[in-house]
Amino acid sequence: MSSSTQEVLSRIDESGLRRPKHLTLMITDTCNLRCHHCLLDCTPDLGRHVPKQAIIEVIAGFARLGGERLMITGGEPLLHPDWIEILSYAWRRAEFSEVCLQTNATLLSESDVDAISRLADHRLVLQVSLEGSAAETNDVVRGAGSFDRIVDGLHLLVQSGLGTKTRLAFTEMRHNVGELPGMFELVEKMGIGKLITGTLVCGGRAAQEEVLAMPTPAQYQRLLDRYVLDADFRSRYRERGNVAAIEWYEGKGNPTEEDACSCIETPFISAAGRMYPCVMLLCDEYSVENVYSFRLEEAIDSALPLWSRLQETHRHRRVSLASCEECSGLLHCNGGCMGRAYAAHGDFMTPEDRCSLRRAVYSYGRSSLI
Repeated sequence: MSSSTQEVLSRIDESGLRRPKHLTLMITDTCNLRCHHCLLDCTPDLGRHVPKQAIIEVIAGFARLGGERLMITGGEPLLHPDWIEILSYAWRRAEFSEVCLQTNATLLSESDVDAISRLADHRLVLQVSLEGSAAETNDVVRGAGSFDRIVDGLHLLVQSGLGTKTRLAFTEMRHNVGELPGMFELVEKMGIGKLITGTLVCGGRAAQEEVLAMPTPAQYQRLLDRYVLDADFRSRYRERGNVAAIEWYEGKGNPTEEDACSCIETPFISAAGRMYPCVMLLCDEYSVENVYSFRLEEAIDSALPLWSRLQETHRHRRVSLASCEECSGLLHCNGGCMGRAYAAHGDFMTPEDRCSLRRAVYSYGRSSLI
């Protein structure tokens, strides 16, 4: 480790921020789909691929900084002409405990899967997005015919022995959250390793269109009813799942360990070379431009005064939001995600968009059946 890297790490510690551990790296903003919920508004028409050498230098810098997990994403990363070389380089960096390729799987070919298979070990993860257990549910989000193409890609991965290294990523929305039990059945039937979910963010393209909506509190409570009362569903979940509502329910009595935001621990670098302190905090005012023109250490160092102010905002926010004062989940929620608040409202000092959903979970009665 060079002295400059160590100096930057020391300044991160002194500022009270967390060291970067999980980097999401957008290698292209081009995508073959036009999903209605895309936070970054990626389309087939953009056509911007980050040069391979610039990406490799960022990955090397992240390794020097002690990074542990790397997410290679887009757009659709398989549209980058050098995607397999980039993935191979990241996988060869022994410093990383996880290297993840995030893809919609619609472009996967047998030769692609063969190339990925040569890298397969415990550190490699394939993350495939799917928004329903049936075409009708998924395709309203990702486009006509996308469900069948995604499932075909998943079958290729499973047939090549990559099923257990694959996780499905599902966005919870009003029209599909009721399909979560069916999604777990699909994962089990296909031999997929895991199902993870996130709640729709009402930003990006989702804020511009009225096609999609967030789940309702009643839907979250019905999901918890299913988890509490259905032993088969609960067993599938505990083996393969990570769903926010259920994790909140199981941990609602446990306070968070720190009152600091995890921003900078999970930085995001866009295809335009703009680095944000968190993949959920896409505010240009708190970003660093032209990251590919500097060593990653230098880019982070330049942002530390800016990002330190975010911690002050977070601490002020969690004790200033009137809606939090009487909430039984405050110690667990810690005021919620200010990145989501900004995405939904353009203002850090507002409740995050999942506030009513969190309250529904925190008020749900614990059953003696578990």
